[in-house]
Amino acid sequence: MRTTATNKYPVLGFSLLVIILQLVGCSLSDNTMPMPSVQHIVKARSFKSLWLKNNVYVVWNGFSPMLGATLGKVCFLGGLNNDSENNLTCLDSKTGDLLWRATSGTHTAFYARSDGLYVAYSGMTGVRKYSLDGKIIWSKSLLANGSVYLQSFNDQIHVLVNPDTYYLLKAETGELIRKIEKQNIIYHDDNQYVVYLSDLRFYSTSDQKIIWSVNLDNVLELAPLLTKDIVMLRTGRVIGSAYAIDRQTGKVLWITEPNIISTIAYSVSNKKAYFFSRDGRLTEKNISSGQEVVIAQFENQDFKLNGDAAVGGYEVSLDEANRLLYLYLGDSRQLFTFQMN
Repeated sequence: MRTTATNKYPVLGFSLLVIILQLVGCSLSDNTMPMPSVQHIVKARSFKSLWLKNNVYVVWNGFSPMLGATLGKVCFLGGLNNDSENNLTCLDSKTGDLLWRATSGTHTAFYARSDGLYVAYSGMTGVRKYSLDGKIIWSKSLLANGSVYLQSFNDQIHVLVNPDTYYLLKAETGELIRKIEKQNIIYHDDNQYVVYLSDLRFYSTSDQKIIWSVNLDNVLELAPLLTKDIVMLRTGRVIGSAYAIDRQTGKVLWITEPNIISTIAYSVSNKKAYFFSRDGRLTEKNISSGQEVVIAQFENQDFKLNGDAAVGGYEVSLDEANRLLYLYLGDSRQLFTFQMN
């Protein structure tokens, strides 16, 4: 994998791409989606299956995960039995029972943390923080045409909105820390910041010089997962390759085949990544060695993708405190739960 500091892709192109894909996403909203015509069955597994819930309607978004798990709850943007795509819904992580739901509006991004649930919106663009029992803690309006990315690192919330403006907020209060215009920044701190167009670039905050850059095998739309040591990402709009990258050096540790159709979950304690491929495998992959373990293999390998059919996305999420792994299949509207070893 070669690296480069050359900026070949204009900012205008990215903004136009965001607008087009958001319009496409709106036309495929859950309110127009038919009931699922397929049910997937686990053929083999190495982790214990805990429960399965049918008719779970998670909103599809190509830029952001819309499902997350934390501290005994698995929550998502969407509803049950196709009741409303404008809901924020939380289930008990050990039983799948409905805990609560709140009408949250036209949302575009979601992030679950141990201190609360963060939701970004389009239309009346902004970010809202909910407590884990569904109460609104704070709400912050942003001057923009819609939110694109929302993620968290330490005690801060990073938001990229359209057109090309970055906001950094305090997670506890929603207070604005920093605003940067006319750059595709998805992360910023005192030492480095991250910009991406078709590749991924880390810059020095002090002198704006590039630290490292990785050329990717496809467009990057799904928000990268940033940790202290590792950057995880999946390329492509609905299917692509999963990458593990050393955050300090930009060294690509491994790349999968370009058949990953889900979001990526990461275990900080085990240093393992989890993702789902179109051949029906839910996989655990060691970050340093690249060794793989197939957690579950599904019988029916005909997984429909958004754009080819009116279906949802595929999501993997991890409740590390309770050792629970979740897999959402967007074509069948099924949510599977596995107890990790």
